[in-house]
Amino acid sequence: MAGLPLPRVRTILLCEDIVRDAEKPKQFSLLRVITNSKAVAPVSFPCHTQQLCVFSQLTECRGQLAMRIDLHQVDSGKVLYSHRLQSADTGKNDPLSVRGLAIKFQNVIFPSAGLYGIRLWLGDTVLAEHPLLVQ
Repeated sequence: MAGLPLPRVRTILLCEDIVRDAEKPKQFSLLRVITNSKAVAPVSFPCHTQQLCVFSQLTECRGQLAMRIDLHQVDSGKVLYSHRLQSADTGKNDPLSVRGLAIKFQNVIFPSAGLYGIRLWLGDTVLAEHPLLVQ
């Protein structure tokens, strides 16, 4: 990647589930998009959710990319979950093409109410961060 521009993150969205179209594998359906996580009934912490999904779109991808995505507690900086994405060839080396990434974190436990963040990394560089307020 030395000398090449970094990929651009067009979007990061959080949702409860992501379904990849069987006939058109580059198309995704996002179910129940999340902006903040707020309990309806009184809840105690730690708080558990069965699944938290992250969908991201990137452009200007070139060659092999060693990426990871993590969920962290903003105040403490503690990483709660991390997922390495396969270092895969991004295709035709066409910087205008859009690549979709879909990640599913299973059995997520939020230790306390507060601000959390989703970070998308390329090597040691944070490409983008998305906040999530858990109340």
